Amino acid sequence: MVSVTDILKPSEAVVFARVTLRDANRVIDEHILPKSFVSTDDAREIVVSDPDVLGGAPVMRGMRVPVYDVAASVAAALPIDRILAAYPSLDGDKIELAAIYAEANPARGHPRASEGLSKGAVIVADRAVPHRRKAV
Repeated sequence: MVSVTDILKPSEAVVFARVTLRDANRVIDEHILPKSFVSTDDAREIVVSDPDVLGGAPVMRGMRVPVYDVAASVAAALPIDRILAAYPSLDGDKIELAAIYAEANPARGHPRASEGLSKGAVIVADRAVPHRRKAV
């Protein structure tokens, strides 16, 4: 089993531990924790981005499994066995690390513009949005 302390840098560990980065840095700077507990290895060791693989989207090292897709499955509270069925090359540790990586490194930029809705797609909204009238 992968040890979390072996793969997280401070900014990623604070997301996992639900503390502030300021507090984490204070603990490290004041040597409150043993040196063996604090690691400079980061969760990005298991994540790679290559323009030739899925257009440069972050994927699990050695696989074509998109990190943010796995993290979205975790965020949607899908059962682990269902995620493992969708991505059989993963294990529970890698699924957890993908979720931590995605939360500590949120995707940046705007979503890509789509060419329109795919055939059979339906827009569902729970409220009406008033349209602004153009000034004359």
